Amino acid sequence: MAKGNQIVQAFPAASGMKGIVVDNGTEKRLFYVTPDGQSLVAGMMFDVQGTNLTTVDLGRTNVPNLAQAPDEKLSAAQRSALWEKVSKLNWFSEGTSSRIIYVFFDPSCAYCHELWGMLRTPVSAGEVQVRWIPVSLLRVSSSELSASIYARSAKGEQLSVIMAEMANRQLQTAPVSEEVKQRLADNLAVFREAGFRRIPMILYRDGGQVRVYEGSPLPKDLAIMLEKE
Repeated sequence: MAKGNQIVQAFPAASGMKGIVVDNGTEKRLFYVTPDGQSLVAGMMFDVQGTNLTTVDLGRTNVPNLAQAPDEKLSAAQRSALWEKVSKLNWFSEGTSSRIIYVFFDPSCAYCHELWGMLRTPVSAGEVQVRWIPVSLLRVSSSELSASIYARSAKGEQLSVIMAEMANRQLQTAPVSEEVKQRLADNLAVFREAGFRRIPMILYRDGGQVRVYEGSPLPKDLAIMLEKE
């Protein structure tokens, strides 16, 4: 607060925590304050059943699209150029729809697993084609898991089976070849060049304009991304 941040909303959260929405003048973020009031926590909170409580709490805030990266970070021209760069990366495709979204993901990311699950119905219904782009951000094993996806998909294995193993944390690692190492480096370079910080990171088109969404989307936000132009 001494640096100009303002608490614009506060509410009781799970386990004695307090949720607060902080406005730093350019963006609003959700944090948790510990019961003793001495520590501030940034990040996702889950209960023992695996429910993403942060997603639930986001729905309680008065801040729309809190997880969304402001499009102002990139101009319309920059987002359009980014789409062209991303289209040339080594992605994995699910679905055959002309409605395309790109997703940067880390195989070790629980929120990426959650997003994969959310997309099962629209992919199966032919509503969207998802192009998955792996990056290694969270763990050393992320590269080895990505290598496994690359290797198995190259052999013709069904991507939905491979990704289901990933989402259920059953995917086995594979050696990282120089080719895969370069692919992951290329993917990460585009991710970093665009100024992205969190995963999953989603690119989609809205009325002809390229949009970006940072973080795990709420169902209502995902529905907007999947609306036909």
